[in-house]
Amino acid sequence: MLEELTTAEAMLASQKRDVSGLLRINLPISFGRLCVMPVLMDVAAKNSNLRLDISFADRRVELVEEGIDLVVRLGDPGNQASLVGRRIGTQHSLICASPDYMDRRGRPASVEDLSDHDCLAFSKDGRPLPWLIEASDGVSTSLDIQPRHTITHGEALRDAALNGLGIASLSTWLAAEHVRTGRLEALAISAPAEDMPISAFWPRSRDLSPKIRVVVDALVNAFMPVSPWDEALARADP
Repeated sequence: MLEELTTAEAMLASQKRDVSGLLRINLPISFGRLCVMPVLMDVAAKNSNLRLDISFADRRVELVEEGIDLVVRLGDPGNQASLVGRRIGTQHSLICASPDYMDRRGRPASVEDLSDHDCLAFSKDGRPLPWLIEASDGVSTSLDIQPRHTITHGEALRDAALNGLGIASLSTWLAAEHVRTGRLEALAISAPAEDMPISAFWPRSRDLSPKIRVVVDALVNAFMPVSPWDEALARADP
């Protein structure tokens, strides 16, 4: 009954072209707070009849079952037959450490050199995630590392690298500002030029909703074709 009511509300609002009502959004914790929230606040300021209910989780939520209207996801979206999706950006990464750490321990120039260093890993579902690297032939591949420290929160992982605890593979939306200011230094080991999509998904039954459309369009405009953090990183390159 709630699903039918939501669908009817979406169709009615679409006919009116009125951006109004309650929009339930689920976001990844760090990316949502740092990158998506500024866009949502701007959308809310421009649409006085729109109400946002924003939740944060790094697990994969079930939209229909959990009453979520819109979700932002990082990486491979998997099978989303019951959803409609749109790519809103691309996640890039780099392997980096603080200059202090590398002054003390040296600057690894190859994957083989990493065995002599303290590596920091992002942990998900109880296991450290591999690093994505670009081989000499330009092919992206996964690198299983033996981390000294594993951390389940992106900003905490970045902070550990900033404080000299080791080398980390960080998304550029986490690291770009600190690379630009010199607090982090990118290694010569290449991460893929393009590694993961950033996508927005919503239930097919709500595809006509103007409140969903205005948020998705704002995210595309903010992050495509090049995100502001990647633009800042490109400007920092010598």
